[in-house]
Order: sequence, then structure tokens, then C-alpha cells
Amino acid sequence: MSPRRFALAGLATLMLGACSTSPKAPATAEATGPVAYLAPKTSGNTLRGPGSGRAVLELHVIEGRDHVKQIAQCDQIYTGAALGGGTARELQVVLCDGDFNNDGEYSLISEPGVVIVRRKPDGGIPYTVLEYRLRDTQARAIAKR
Repeated sequence: MSPRRFALAGLATLMLGACSTSPKAPATAEATGPVAYLAPKTSGNTLRGPGSGRAVLELHVIEGRDHVKQIAQCDQIYTGAALGGGTARELQVVLCDGDFNNDGEYSLISEPGVVIVRRKPDGGIPYTVLEYRLRDTQARAIAKR
């Protein structure tokens, strides 16, 4: 075998080995990253009238266990894909119909190592309501599926 053919055979073998390996899937579900979402928690009374219990908007972060933080008290909470969100950075948008201190649009933002909830009051400037630090400073939270 000539040196040129020997080199080509070696190169072909090397390329075949490189092409046949594929990245391994994460060993656990947690390896895909923490999960974060905003969800309403109601008092259980679905026929609420004036003066009855209000819904509470909560942040849920699941990284090993479910961490829950209260965000706002609302008379009505509106969620859904039509409001926005659904991207790698802006996971979810929720509208809260409540009093002056709680009324507005809440955005759930995922950044490396942190989950952020921002509130934009009607006609106002957005500001950060809560920052939840993740255990892994490089991980980004993903949306609940």
C-alpha cells in the first residue's frame, strides 16, 4: 500500500469514527434545566363576587423541588400564549386585573442563573418585582410544558 493510500485510509477511518458518535442525551430530567412558570392560586371559590377572596399570582420554580413565591393579588388573572412569552428568554406573560399596587402585565424572564418577574403597570415603566437565583449560575430556566 502506497503512503498516500495509507494516509487516505487512516483519514477515512478517523472521519468514520467521528461521524458515528453522537452527543448523549441528558441522563436526568433535571439536566435539561430548572422549570419556571407563573400560575394563579385561588381560594377555591370559582363564583367569586365583590369582596370575596382574590386570586394570588405565584412564581413556581422547580429545581429538585417546587419553590413557590407570591407575586401579586389579583381580582382576575389572564394567561395564555396570545399574551406573549414562549421564547427562550421571555417564558410567559400574565395579566393581573387588581388594585393599583398589583394591576398590570407580569413577564417571566429567564437569564443565566436567575429567573426574573417584571411588572409593567398600565401606562407605566416595567420594573423587577422578584429575582429568584438558581443553584446553577449558568443554567437557564425553561417554560413548563
